[in-house]
Amino acid sequence: LFCDMLEMQILTTLSKIKGFYMEKKTDFKALSRKAKVQYIWDYYKWHIVVAICVLALLIYTIVHFITYKESVLNVIMVDCYNNLENDTAGFDDFFQKEGFDSGKEQVTVTTSLTTMMDDIDTTDLSDYDSLTLRLTAGGEDLILSKEDVYMQYAAQGCMTDLTELLPQDLLEQYKDQLIYVTDSETGASYPCGVCLTKDNAWLSQYDYYEDECYFGILTKAEHADTA
Repeated sequence: LFCDMLEMQILTTLSKIKGFYMEKKTDFKALSRKAKVQYIWDYYKWHIVVAICVLALLIYTIVHFITYKESVLNVIMVDCYNNLENDTAGFDDFFQKEGFDSGKEQVTVTTSLTTMMDDIDTTDLSDYDSLTLRLTAGGEDLILSKEDVYMQYAAQGCMTDLTELLPQDLLEQYKDQLIYVTDSETGASYPCGVCLTKDNAWLSQYDYYEDECYFGILTKAEHADTA
């Protein structure tokens, strides 16, 4: 008897639920277009929000993988005269000669950092802090800057000893342009960069600097071989 009563109760409940949805279905058909939109939003807004978020994430992931390019060289140009961000024109010849795939690989160039030592303002201080963080954190490969900034970071051990990377004959070839710094621990002097004079063809062609600049390979370079 109890089972019969329970079965009857279940059937009654299901009948009521079915009737409720049938009523809702009929009501929905009778609604105006504006009312239908409002009804859907009221009852399904969280479903819609979640669906949009999932779709946006899916699109972002697809676009990221389609457009992603691996960086083969990261360059920082401090106090650069031509400060167009990510202006890689000066590295195009190098990129092609080394046989990199432009569809999958790229050179990234940062030229927007300004750290003028003789006239520091709030923006310069922010850029100076940003530069210090980027050099100490790693990930950058090459740096170009004016003498004062370059030697300050070289004295802190941020520049690679070129004798560890370049063959002796190449060092001899550019001996008049090599820049030296003294190791604070050992007292030994070593070549930490190269000076590009203002009449350098590369500097003149791309207007990166009006006067001479120093460049070298950072100690925490990810692509030291490429640099």
